[in-house]
Formats: sequence, C-alpha cells, structure tokens
Amino acid sequence: MKNRSLNRTIIVPLSILIASLFSIGCGDGLPETATVQPETATVQVEILSSPNPLTTVEPAVENNPNGPVCKTGDILGPGQSCFYPGTDTAFSVLNNGNAHFLYATVGTGITMLGTLFNDQRYTFVASKRDDGFWEIKEVGESSGGELTLSVTTYTKQTFAITQDFDQDFQLDPDDWRISVALFNGTSYTLSIRITLLLDGEVEFGEEELMTPGTSISRTRTRTRY
Repeated sequence: MKNRSLNRTIIVPLSILIASLFSIGCGDGLPETATVQPETATVQVEILSSPNPLTTVEPAVENNPNGPVCKTGDILGPGQSCFYPGTDTAFSVLNNGNAHFLYATVGTGITMLGTLFNDQRYTFVASKRDDGFWEIKEVGESSGGELTLSVTTYTKQTFAITQDFDQDFQLDPDDWRISVALFNGTSYTLSIRITLLLDGEVEFGEEELMTPGTSISRTRTRTRY
C-alpha cells in the first residue's frame, strides 16, 4: 500500500489567535502603580498675636493702684470695693445696700461663671447677708483656660499651647489619617496660623482669628487603592 500524505488545513478562530498573541506579548498584564503614602505628618502652630498673651504672667499682688484685690471670703459693706484679680474691674457695695459688678447692679446675689466681657472671662459669686454686708463666695483668676491642640493619628494626643509649636507624628503608610483640632479656651482673641505638612510638603496652612471659646478642626485621610 502506498503511503499517502494527508494535507489537512487547521482553522483557528480569529478571536482565539488574537487573545493568544496578546497574552504572549503582555505576560501577566501591566503592573499596578503603587500609591505612595506619607509616613510623617508635621503639625505647626504659630501664635501671631503680638505680644503673645499666653506667655504674659500677671504679677501676684494683694493690691493694685485702685484698691484691694477681691478674695474668696471677703466681706464688704456699703461704700467698700475690691478689684477682680489682674484687672481694674471693681466689685462695689453701694450706699443703698445693692452691689455692682461689671454690667450688673443687684440686690441679693450675683453669680458669674466664666462670663466673657471685653475679651476677659470672669468667675465671681457673691451674696448679701442678713446684716446687709456682702460676702464673696468665689472669685476666679485674671485669665482662664488654655489654647489646646489635639492631634489624632494612631492615638489622640493633647497639648497646651503657650508658644509656637512644631512636632512630627508618625502615620500608618497603608491606611493613614490625621485629625488636628485647636480650641481657644482662653479669655483672649488670638491670631493663629496652623499648618500641616505631609513628608515635608504643605497639605494646608491657614491663618485664623480665634475668639474665646472657638475651635478649628481639620481632618486628612487616604486609603491605599
């Protein structure tokens, strides 16, 4: 028997051929582009008020040029006065037996707890006794509270700010987040600049005028894609 050579034509679908060629040319596909995450955050707080009231210490004095300083337990009668610590604000007992403090004239008692008046916070409690004299029950200091910075990364850290602040904080490179909050708990209106840098690059920088009791809060977060 004679050997026959078979002449067969194999037909390959075009779609399979194109897919095979693309796979050979590209291997496993294009590599993913890694997202670079910051490792260090730097928080800066500048107190722009001049002079900086947070570094000003009131001298401890028993008297000022106007008269004696009010103290808890003091008893005053008609015609007598004392002055709130570190100020020229008087507490006075009038000749008719009423008392006057700040903007109030009262007949039986006065209670002010952290009252803001002319950029100064006052805590003052006094009451009239049966004999017509007034007794001071509580008196605060010339200024109260702090400028407080809170920074949250892995954990929350809180700082009392009395001068310019500059500190680094480590971030989670895979899933980083940072929250920065500044609260003015003082009795002063403060000019503040707060800046956040990520690996040395400025993320934000803001200048704010903070009145007593106000806050600034900023959050930055990014997750690896």
